Amino acid sequence: MRRAILSLLTVHLCPATVLTELNKIAGANGIGRLDIVENRYVGMKARGCYETPGGTIMLKAHRAIESITLDREVAHLKDELMPKYAKLIYNGYWWAPERVMLQTAIDQSQDVVNGDVRIKLYKGGVSVVGRKSDTDSLFDSNIATFDDDGGAYNQADAEGFIKLNALRLKMASLRQSRQP
Repeated sequence: MRRAILSLLTVHLCPATVLTELNKIAGANGIGRLDIVENRYVGMKARGCYETPGGTIMLKAHRAIESITLDREVAHLKDELMPKYAKLIYNGYWWAPERVMLQTAIDQSQDVVNGDVRIKLYKGGVSVVGRKSDTDSLFDSNIATFDDDGGAYNQADAEGFIKLNALRLKMASLRQSRQP
């Protein structure tokens, strides 16, 4: 299996070929099997058993790269939009203007998503064991530390932030204490 995964890294393949190869590798490792009960558009519930071995790996790897290249708020907004996007497609609205509009937003969010991901497959599980983007990573280990960061982050600054965020909780507590 290791040899097959390494070959995907060293050869430039079209997306369909990558998915085919990942389906073989991941399928042999029991990855990507789903057994779900769906709420169909017409109102009934239906059981669905699916196998998406290559897609499971691709999604895990893509999300790993997004985690270091997408701005926090862009990532959160994209995560909020994805269920709506999926619902539109599931219900057959591929050509609907709202799906096209969402596609434009999602495509724009992906402009900076690039890099390399190392994945480990083990007994039906997929684990990210490394990720990097040489050009668009927002992760900087010099800043994301509680050690000396060269002045990038002053822990004393958090005091005001904490007080402001706690203000609504204080107000709720005061209101609650005044009630009989």
